[in-house]
Amino acid sequence: SPDGKQTWWPLEDRQSTLFHGRGPAGTVETTAMAALALMKSGDHAGTVRGTLRWLVANKDEHGTWGSTQATVLALKALINASEGVLADAQPREIEILGNGNPIRTFTIPVDQFDVVRQEELTSLLDGETRLTIRELTETGTAYQFLVRYHLEPEATALT
Repeated sequence: SPDGKQTWWPLEDRQSTLFHGRGPAGTVETTAMAALALMKSGDHAGTVRGTLRWLVANKDEHGTWGSTQATVLALKALINASEGVLADAQPREIEILGNGNPIRTFTIPVDQFDVVRQEELTSLLDGETRLTIRELTETGTAYQFLVRYHLEPEATALT
């Protein structure tokens, strides 16, 4: 990737995987299988992290990767990594910014990498705010950002 943080193995036009995956789904299958092989070898932890970042970044809005086989392989790679295959696990340092300004920083300990964390930001935000999540460590943290809000209904005159 241009920033050097993601790694993947794209398929050429008209190429397909062993499971007949083509296009983006085929690229997911290939990348996930490469990640699994690299994890099994125990080498190239940086490359493995890059493939995991790419897999997470390419998940669709439904939490899948374009085909059943691509989804199975991507999940298998992510689960394999979460079970401690990457030996140099370290705490994750996360920063939340509002309109470019830091509003919250927190650490996720190694033993809590799979715990759901909720952050309430209502009291820190006022009006229209652009939220950004930034990882300060190079661990390839996966996250989901969910925003909920409530608008007061407009007052109407009763007749």
